[in-house]
Amino acid sequence: MKAEEENKLEKNDLAEGLKSIAEKAKAAKLSNIRFAVLLLALGAMVGTWWYLRGSGRKSESQTWRQFEALVGEDEYEKFAEAYVNTLPGRAAQLQQARLLLAQGMLQLTTPAFDADTRKKTVEKIEKARELFDKLAGEFKDDLALRAQSLEGAAKAELALVGIPKATGNLTDERGSVKKAAEYHREIAKTVGETTALGEAALKKAKELEEKEAEIKSLGASLNNQYAPKPAVDIKQPGDLTSPKDPLKPSEPTAPGKVDAPKSDPIPPPSPPKKEEPKKEEAKPVPSVPPPSKDQPKKDEPKKDGK
Repeated sequence: MKAEEENKLEKNDLAEGLKSIAEKAKAAKLSNIRFAVLLLALGAMVGTWWYLRGSGRKSESQTWRQFEALVGEDEYEKFAEAYVNTLPGRAAQLQQARLLLAQGMLQLTTPAFDADTRKKTVEKIEKARELFDKLAGEFKDDLALRAQSLEGAAKAELALVGIPKATGNLTDERGSVKKAAEYHREIAKTVGETTALGEAALKKAKELEEKEAEIKSLGASLNNQYAPKPAVDIKQPGDLTSPKDPLKPSEPTAPGKVDAPKSDPIPPPSPPKKEEPKKEEAKPVPSVPPPSKDQPKKDEPKKDGK
């Protein structure tokens, strides 16, 4: 009896907590729609765990104890791979998808400094959408978890609205408002269109279809606000030049590099020859003709006493 009362109190606390989160999300402004979705995603994570905890599905106690100790998206993924096609494995994938969506939503509204960071953020949300859609098909016999999976897929779809698949291609977006509306209609079919949840899902689908243009415009605006800006080529101080004189003719542009024609190597020049100084030719000495007999002899000096 005491255990039943504690379980009832736990469920009431959970319901009040989720109701509070939903009211805060609905009261959020349109510019904070992605943050509101993040709050709902975190609330759904808690709801999933309490649903499994209180529904008597922990017959495999050891497996579920391992599940309780899981922390982080990587651990949930490894656990799901170890328990493929089992309820614990699918529950781990559902938690993994919710974590990916929550992380992606938070990072999506944070300015990205490079394209690679932005790309990884978008890939997280796309992976979450893929997991939610896959689990919706696998939870055919569990209507509650199928409805949660469909709701997660719809949130991921809306988060990707306004984000182009390729740079410059604004017409082909990663998310579709119409597809999100289809997910909500599937929720209504799953839980019953005449139930309170079914009627709310149909109303949500109709609102999305009526405000499709407004939602697409908001998505594109948020993407332009938080997507990384293209790099600006800043010139170095050496590249800065003074304004050109309009009266001065422009200088011809230097042609591109042209390869010089190949030619045989030119031998190095031979060293210059040293010129030897020219030898002066000896001038001929004029010959003195011998004295002729007719030429008078010079008077010889007279010796003393003679």
